[in-house]
Amino acid sequence: AINYFVSQVDVPVSLMIVPSASEIQPEKLPNFAVTWSQRDVIADIYSQCEGVKCVSVYEILKEHFADYIYYRTDHHWTTYGSYLAYAEYCRALGLLPHDYVAETVSNSFNGTLYSKSGVRFIKSDTIESYKLGFNARCDVYSGGETKSYDSVYFDEYLDVKDKYAYFLGTNQPIVTIYRDTDSDGDNAKKLLVFKDSYAHCMAPMLLENYSQVTLVDLRYFRQQLNSVIDVADYDDVLFLYGIDSFVNSDDIYMLKFLYKPTADKTADS
Repeated sequence: AINYFVSQVDVPVSLMIVPSASEIQPEKLPNFAVTWSQRDVIADIYSQCEGVKCVSVYEILKEHFADYIYYRTDHHWTTYGSYLAYAEYCRALGLLPHDYVAETVSNSFNGTLYSKSGVRFIKSDTIESYKLGFNARCDVYSGGETKSYDSVYFDEYLDVKDKYAYFLGTNQPIVTIYRDTDSDGDNAKKLLVFKDSYAHCMAPMLLENYSQVTLVDLRYFRQQLNSVIDVADYDDVLFLYGIDSFVNSDDIYMLKFLYKPTADKTADS
């Protein structure tokens, strides 16, 4: 589906598949846990991509395996883990990664693994918020209407169980985030991201390099993409997924049905 999409657009496309904690930190797994080589699977996927810049984050995450790059109680990476990948993305595209400046917003996060495992003696996780040097806002498209918010962080979710929704809110078909300062040069560019929730805590960082980032979640989007988004308006496209959802879901395959090329592109094909 990604190769199909690339063949239909004139915008540079990148792919980043994120290995899970079980691959990067296997020493934390229980004895006799069944594992598989995510590194080999990702390499195989990358080898099948045509005209795509494949961004490998395995090496940088493995280099920092002893750091707090994955939550203990949740399947996501931490804000710092996503920053390491953000920096790799910037380097791959010739962009300047900004320094990591963050503040702790919660010390009581118990995520999906906590809920599913039944284990209760694990220390709660800490959530960090990447600090932006400018105001940022977002528009959330639910499929029928668009609501605007004056932040990309939703403090109200820090008081409920699903604290990861602090980043961009709950899962929605389309979320577009903007930087509220005048942008020029590279910073005026726009990025389109097809993603799962791994992208949520990285997205604000990308506003350091783009004036607008539009995130599309194909798990929830079932319209013709052309009716809502003009891909030609964007300077870059990124597919950003955790390995589990990438290999176990067919949502990305839906792009073949949800995206149709423009008449001009069809004529060129």
